[in-house]
Amino acid sequence: MGSGFGRNTKPTAMSSTITPGTSRVLATTAVAPSTSGKPVTSGKQVTSGIPVTSVLPATSGKPVTSGKPVTSGIPVASGIPASSEKPVTSGIPVTSGLPATCGKLVTSGTPVTSGLPATSGKTVTSGIPVTSGIPSSSGKPVTSGIPATSGLPATSGKPVTSGIPATSRKQVTSGLPATSGKPVTFGIPVTSGIPASSGKPVTSGIPVPSGLPATSGKPVTSGIPATSRKPVTSGKPMTSGIPVTSGKPAISGKPVTSGIPVISGLSVTSGIPATSGKPVTSGKPVPSGLPASSGKPVTSGIPATSGKPVISRTPATSGKPVTSGTPATSGKPVTSGTPATSGKPVTSSAGKTEATVNKPGVSVLFPAISKNKMKQIYNTVVSPAVKLRNEAIWGNTDLECPPSAKIVRIFTSSTFTDTKHERNMLMREAYPKIKEHCRNFGYEFQVVDMRWGVRDEATDDHMTTELCLKELRLCQQLSTGPSFVSLLSHKYGYIAFPRVIAADEFEPLMTQVEDLETVRLFHKWYSRDDNAVPPAYILASISTHLPEYISKDKNRKKVAKDVWSKENERMQDALESAATRVFGQKKARKYIISVTETEVEEGLLKAEESIARQAIWLRRNIEDIDQQESSDELSRYTECLGAPEKVEKAHRMLRELKEHRMERRMNPSHIFHYNVHWADIPKELKSENKKQLKGNMSSIEPDTSEEHRKYLTRLCKDFMDNTISLVTQAIRNRKLLHDRLTEECLQHIRLCQAKCAEFHGRTETLQRIKSYLLDQSTTAPLVVHGISGTGKTSILAMTAKLCKTLLAKAPKLVLRFLGTTVESSSVLPLLQSLVQQLSLLGNQSIRAELTIDLLKVQLNLLLKQGTAECPLVVILDSLDQLDTSHNGRSLMWLPASMPPHCKIILSSLPEEKYETFPALKKLFPDENRYIQVPELGQRDAHSIVSSWAEKRNRTLTKSQMDILLSTFRKCPTPLFLKLSFDEAMLWRSFDPPSLTVLQTTVRTAVDFLFGRLEKLHGRILVCRAFGYLTLANNGITVAELDDVLSCDDDVLNDVYTYWTPPMRRLPPLLLVRIRTDIDQYIVERGIEGARVLNWYHRQFTEAAHERYCVKDALNKRLHGNLADFFAGTWADGRKKPYTNAKGEVTEEDRYVTSQPLRFGEDDYNIRALNNMPYHRLHAGHVDLLKKECLANVHFCVAKLHALPVEALLDDFTAAKAAFPGEPLIKCILEALLLSRKGLQTDPVQFVPQLLGRLEDNETTADFKQRLRKFSSHVWFEPDVNILERPGGQLLHSIHVHTSDIDMMTMTSCGTYVITVCQGLKEIKIWNIKVDPPRLLRNVTGKGQCRKVAFCHGDEWVAMEVDNVIKVEELQTGKQCIDIPFKGIGAAKAFCAAGKRKDTIVTLFGKQVNIYDVTNGSLLQTLTSSSEEAKFGAMSNPSGRDRYVGMTTDDQYFLCVLHLDSMTLMPAWRGFQFDGIRAFIELPIGTFDITPDETQIAYTSEYGNREIVFADFNGNRLRSTQLELNILSINFTADCRCIYYTCDRYVVFVNYSTLQEEDRLEHKHEVLGARTVDSVTVVTIAKDNNLRVWDRSRNKKRTTHKQTRTLDPIDDLGKCIPLGHQEALFVTDGCSRFVGLYDVGRLEYRAVRELEVVGNADVSFFKADNRSVVMFLNRKVYLFDLEKMDVCIVFPGVVSKQSVCIVTKRKQLLVTSRGGKNVKLYNVTNGCVDAIIKTGHAKNINKVVVNEPGTLAAVSVGERHIVLMDLVTHSLMYEISNRTYMGDARILTYQNKLTFKFAYSTYMLFTRDSARFFYNTCTCLDSVDERTDDVDHLICWDLEQKKEIFELCDRETEAEYEKVKNNKSTCMRDVYRLDDDRIMTTCLDNVVRVYDVKTGKLLHRLTGHKTNVEVELSDVTAYFLTYGRLQEENCIFMWDKATCSRVATFTLDETVHTLHWSDDGTFFYTTRNVVLEKHNYVHKFPDVITWTIHHGHKPTSRPEAKRCPPLYSTEAILSPLTINAPNKVEKGYQPEVGDPDTDDEDFDDYFG
Repeated sequence: MGSGFGRNTKPTAMSSTITPGTSRVLATTAVAPSTSGKPVTSGKQVTSGIPVTSVLPATSGKPVTSGKPVTSGIPVASGIPASSEKPVTSGIPVTSGLPATCGKLVTSGTPVTSGLPATSGKTVTSGIPVTSGIPSSSGKPVTSGIPATSGLPATSGKPVTSGIPATSRKQVTSGLPATSGKPVTFGIPVTSGIPASSGKPVTSGIPVPSGLPATSGKPVTSGIPATSRKPVTSGKPMTSGIPVTSGKPAISGKPVTSGIPVISGLSVTSGIPATSGKPVTSGKPVPSGLPASSGKPVTSGIPATSGKPVISRTPATSGKPVTSGTPATSGKPVTSGTPATSGKPVTSSAGKTEATVNKPGVSVLFPAISKNKMKQIYNTVVSPAVKLRNEAIWGNTDLECPPSAKIVRIFTSSTFTDTKHERNMLMREAYPKIKEHCRNFGYEFQVVDMRWGVRDEATDDHMTTELCLKELRLCQQLSTGPSFVSLLSHKYGYIAFPRVIAADEFEPLMTQVEDLETVRLFHKWYSRDDNAVPPAYILASISTHLPEYISKDKNRKKVAKDVWSKENERMQDALESAATRVFGQKKARKYIISVTETEVEEGLLKAEESIARQAIWLRRNIEDIDQQESSDELSRYTECLGAPEKVEKAHRMLRELKEHRMERRMNPSHIFHYNVHWADIPKELKSENKKQLKGNMSSIEPDTSEEHRKYLTRLCKDFMDNTISLVTQAIRNRKLLHDRLTEECLQHIRLCQAKCAEFHGRTETLQRIKSYLLDQSTTAPLVVHGISGTGKTSILAMTAKLCKTLLAKAPKLVLRFLGTTVESSSVLPLLQSLVQQLSLLGNQSIRAELTIDLLKVQLNLLLKQGTAECPLVVILDSLDQLDTSHNGRSLMWLPASMPPHCKIILSSLPEEKYETFPALKKLFPDENRYIQVPELGQRDAHSIVSSWAEKRNRTLTKSQMDILLSTFRKCPTPLFLKLSFDEAMLWRSFDPPSLTVLQTTVRTAVDFLFGRLEKLHGRILVCRAFGYLTLANNGITVAELDDVLSCDDDVLNDVYTYWTPPMRRLPPLLLVRIRTDIDQYIVERGIEGARVLNWYHRQFTEAAHERYCVKDALNKRLHGNLADFFAGTWADGRKKPYTNAKGEVTEEDRYVTSQPLRFGEDDYNIRALNNMPYHRLHAGHVDLLKKECLANVHFCVAKLHALPVEALLDDFTAAKAAFPGEPLIKCILEALLLSRKGLQTDPVQFVPQLLGRLEDNETTADFKQRLRKFSSHVWFEPDVNILERPGGQLLHSIHVHTSDIDMMTMTSCGTYVITVCQGLKEIKIWNIKVDPPRLLRNVTGKGQCRKVAFCHGDEWVAMEVDNVIKVEELQTGKQCIDIPFKGIGAAKAFCAAGKRKDTIVTLFGKQVNIYDVTNGSLLQTLTSSSEEAKFGAMSNPSGRDRYVGMTTDDQYFLCVLHLDSMTLMPAWRGFQFDGIRAFIELPIGTFDITPDETQIAYTSEYGNREIVFADFNGNRLRSTQLELNILSINFTADCRCIYYTCDRYVVFVNYSTLQEEDRLEHKHEVLGARTVDSVTVVTIAKDNNLRVWDRSRNKKRTTHKQTRTLDPIDDLGKCIPLGHQEALFVTDGCSRFVGLYDVGRLEYRAVRELEVVGNADVSFFKADNRSVVMFLNRKVYLFDLEKMDVCIVFPGVVSKQSVCIVTKRKQLLVTSRGGKNVKLYNVTNGCVDAIIKTGHAKNINKVVVNEPGTLAAVSVGERHIVLMDLVTHSLMYEISNRTYMGDARILTYQNKLTFKFAYSTYMLFTRDSARFFYNTCTCLDSVDERTDDVDHLICWDLEQKKEIFELCDRETEAEYEKVKNNKSTCMRDVYRLDDDRIMTTCLDNVVRVYDVKTGKLLHRLTGHKTNVEVELSDVTAYFLTYGRLQEENCIFMWDKATCSRVATFTLDETVHTLHWSDDGTFFYTTRNVVLEKHNYVHKFPDVITWTIHHGHKPTSRPEAKRCPPLYSTEAILSPLTINAPNKVEKGYQPEVGDPDTDDEDFDDYFG
């Protein structure tokens, strides 16, 4: 046995060990092991992250050769040589754990000290031993003279000629081997174990911190990628640098696409996948070290729970690679080494072995590794980021949370006096650009420069240094990227006098101060504070003993400053001297180092490595500074004045700091050196008064020195470039590490931890919560309530923290403090966030829906995941903090009951004005489920105060505690206690009693706090800062507040009264000081992508409003300043004017953050979009509001892209209310309301929609001009007005459902409307009294409801659901009662009636049941005695207070129920024999009972168009005739009018006179109408829109002067574009008129009436540009368009359903008479060229012809495609079905019987006729469990005569099947996009684009909601798609090259056809216009041309072609008479010249 094992070898110092937390987990012990974790390999790889430590050799019959390299992460510690076919002839053993794997001799002359012989046949010509643990596997010699210290050998065919890797000048210490034939070219060591599998060098510049290789032929797309600047690429890139922790590892050619890790405490510990093609889907972990032996991958969402790797003793026995941690040269994967993630162990099925396996996964010859060690190894693999995410999703409240703010925050450390120019230059030049860069990523950029702008007043309390360090730590905590930059140069800086000295240090120090006067000074300025713990001496503020220090008198102030300076210096010297004598050097340092060094220590030297490595040092060196004479000016740049020993000490400490500490700690690449010279004295400044000149000298003078200007420019550029680079990288890394859901969970955990840190007491309340959590019987949530300030949030936070101890089992915790983040402030994002978290907790793949009702269904489903072992707890705090959007505070989204093992805890304020508590009471009436938070007791208060004080290292004396507690008794709430406590914490033991006073209420305490801050920081500054904070819309960020205050000249003038800083901005320290003092009462929360400040509590908001926001004029001014900021008024270098102290008006740049509307392509400035209009409106700036927002096209389009349409509508609605006299705002709002459907489809429609809807008048002229100039993109518009315009009676048009609206009803008060869509199982309740109307709620869980009715005074809603009428509350959805409703759905009906509609009447058969809806009791059952009176679904009952009307189920009879007497009156026939005419049997269409309940009005369903008025016995009283059939009829509440719907109208008729008064015109057929007062009318139509009308408004004048009709054609039939002169051949619906229409001129060129003699069906087909084919009774004619006459009559007839194709070879292809063969006519001479027989007895279904017209594909019967040569008129061959096209069969799909044909409907040739595509309907491989087949394409190679590939979307189809979606990817049609691509339209309304050469799916074009039609043109760069059904009516324009949508237009009416112009410069549509003439409705066809705009320039159209014209002038020709041929019947004899002998079967239904 070799020397590697079997004996006790002594390890060297280079031996590897197992280290927790590192990526290397196992290593061998060798004499000189490799420093790499992975060997160099090529060929195939072993892809394991945990090695199998094998001790047996490979036993393959084939040698282990370099052709199949080893790809393990750890070298094999084997003592057996490779079994090569050639001898090992080494004289001295090789010290490597692995031999060379070459098959040739190693003939070394110098000893190679290995325990294993080399197996190479070539000489190792090394002069010095190779100390690498892995030899070269090359076929060429290793010729190194220096030992290779890397485990990374070259695997190339070229020799490694150095111990330093090829092409590198630095030693490679990487575990990342190159697997290519090219050298490794690393500049920086790569620390990854991921092998590069490419044929090119690995050129990474940044270490890849991963230990897992790529395991797939395709990329592993884990949520955490490699951090290398360049990826390590294989044949397909691996984009992950951290192991995939999903239960689905990669094994195949497909990537692991796990972006969401497994939510488990454990994760998959290996990169080894299961090696199969199909998944093993288990839900249980594998507690074993057994490998997966299946050929299927493991797809379990629960990771393996084994911490042991497989210690295999079985060698590989194959010549194929082993996919284990142990390298082998096997090509067949051995799935050993990593536990499978299946629910059961998978047994290995590896090849034969020579060794005997006693236990799977256990080595006989290698000692076992302990369980703890294996767990340690396991834990090293899991990424910290993944662990963090898992813990956050599980709701671990003990988690250490990283910061979440999107902030780049840099602390600038410098000595102030010598870096003025540098800091100012950075402020002016660098910071704005960095800020702009950060904004493009949605990040804030903040610079903390505490030296800049520090006034003497700010140093009065000695807090500056503490605040600096606090800000520095905050930068380290929050900043993404660098957080510290130093400008340290030649000045050491001042030494701050300590503000606090511990008593046990102060007193010993005083014993060493010998001078009594100095001791007296110390005791003058320091006082002992026994409130501090431990006691300390506190330095008094300077103004305490020198009040003139903060005086506004300059002279007196200077005297005070001089006194303090002398006394301070004297004490400082004494303190330094005493400290060095009393304490050791380390302890004394804090008294002798400068503030600058303190900052460097905190920000760099003591910081974490990751922070320190990103620090930046801008190191300036003034080369000749030592040559300058000492002076005041020099002292600004270096210490030079004063005692020499002090100067020398400062220089010495500076050198030590810079050279021995900073340089060694920092990244050298982040130190920027600048050598400059002391500024020369400009010649022009020289004078005789040299002393005065000398005093003005300065080192850095950019104004006079070119050198200094260049230096500052370079410094700015270096800082900017480096910072941007670091920030960009950090942001990218953070995006990869933190997803949105994780950030959301972390934010709530942080708040929970903050609340718990201050929590004490409340034992009784917590005990009640515990009882609820343990109670298994309750299914209702628990509600904690109490008035503001009682501590509800803290109680729920502590509940969350204690869940693990309150429950026996650790629960899954979902925690939300509502209103503290964007996602938790509104109900829609809240539910989406909850659904996402719960789906991950339940290991379910559920995509959160976009509507409240669907989210509620998902929430109910996911709440069921709790178990006894792992319960689910959901905590939602502060329901009252939800905003009112989506009616969130109604709480209808809450589940009505909880499933087992699920608990929900809620909290709310009890006041009714917040809406939530009354809603809770309605939903959950059980009082036992409510806990009112009690008042805090004295004992609890004492305990809480003591605990809080202890955490602050403070205490209160007994008297102080008594004062606090006695005050607390007057207002015993937690908030008041907190306010009082914070005030008490300011007390010192030496304070007089007058300072230890507390307020007695919360409001007075807040006011006292505000007053104290005003005195401390200045009234104006505090008033404005708090005023802006209070008036801000949803909070304000720190940076925003800083910028706004810097533009407020009232603030700056006050701050700058006696001092002017270098630039006109608020000094940063001032705002920091205010924040420090108010921080306890400010809360940071995430909103609109930013971290905003807001008041901690409502009490603060109200107090601030009353104190700072009471004056309306001031409020408008503050709102105006905020609006200026969000509008960017003073950003981007625009200077703001102001009046200086001298009264001069001047202006300065305020360096305000710019406010673009968007930062990047899809990243919008939500803060500006929401706040700009809000503040402009409240400032009263109506002109600016219009200019910047509401009439600003850029603003409106950006807001529509960034936010829902309702957000923009809210802006306009608020503006309209605030400025009712602004006509433009009103016009745009009304246009937006009508455009809502289109804007929801695509916001880019803003321009064309508003252009089409706004009238052309003086009000809108400028705005419409701006609309046309706006876009830089493509858009299109119609050349005539086709959109509904504002004005008139139509107020709103709302798209309420995406499928048919089945019914609509209204409350008796007219406030609420219900719409029902059975197809989508949707019921929606709308509030139409608000402007605009809003959705109250979605009714969920009711399935396919057939009918709804309001009842119980319109407070309840009754819904028919299966065999029950479910009644629930209108507002909340709370279930009230169920009423039985048995019977078949189609044979029963119900309605609500009676007073307050408290009666439900149900009908079924002859039975009528009457129920009391209030209690569900059956009042009466009646049975009809009439034989005719049988009731059912068609009875449509309708009730009033005393009577209910109904028809019989056949609708011929009417019957009335009298509720008072509970009697059913006799039924009577609606339409009787009149004695003159014959008996007319007409069904009753609709009816209604008059409001006075004396008559009934009814109409017929069709026929006589009559309204009949009768009494309840059927006696006809009167009637009136109408023009159209009526769909519905109703009375207004006052009985003054009848209104009915017919076609596209709602008509109002005076009840007394029966004269029409009004009609509301629609563009679509009206389905229903409702009104209460006859003024506000609500209608629904076939376009699925809900419209609201106001009949009190003037009617809009309707003109049709723009409409160009196709008169005399009155109903558009066929439209055939001719592709010549923009000509369109049109016919009417019956083909009685034909015309040639000039689209360019929009006029006819010719019109002719066809007078067909005889009964005939006429149809037309395109032939060429000058003729069409006409079919007449199966006879074929060629119709000449020049003559508008028949020019050829073709012999014979065609089949009943013939195809008609005219080829480019002038052949007309039709089907033969019997439909079984192809007939070719010659269109030149009219003869039959040939008949090509298919050879089948079945009929031809479809024929397609290739572009040249030489080939035809004929689909025959159900399973055959015949290819024909149209040149030789011969049959080529047949494409026979193998499994694709089965027989036609009956299928069940979506619960419907469908007759399924399997023949090919869609066929297509490629343009080069090389390939042919046809459709087939089969089951796809990946979705073989689907109940229905999928219609998709097959590609057929015409030359090779074989199928090549399928074109289908398996991925989407699998998703549909997975979620049991009714959608399908079955194709509808196929189109040729270009030579390389084809496209299909599909049943899911998606257009799919495929590559014709590969079949690859290239694009999915989404957006349509209905069936899609495509219009293509070869001469344009675009193509069009159109959703033509009334529900959509939308045209999309797409870019051909990119298949991206470039433009959209949503119409109000249906388009008939859509065509491109022949030159592609425009397109045109046809439609049937509905016009009203003489009070009668007419239809007229119309052609509309559409202009395409590129930006603001329309596409120019060429002049109309006139060569040769079909007609030079318009021609109305005389009628053309055509004799119709006889119909083909049995015995038909073929005509002369017609060789067609294909007889037809006249008995065949299909013909």
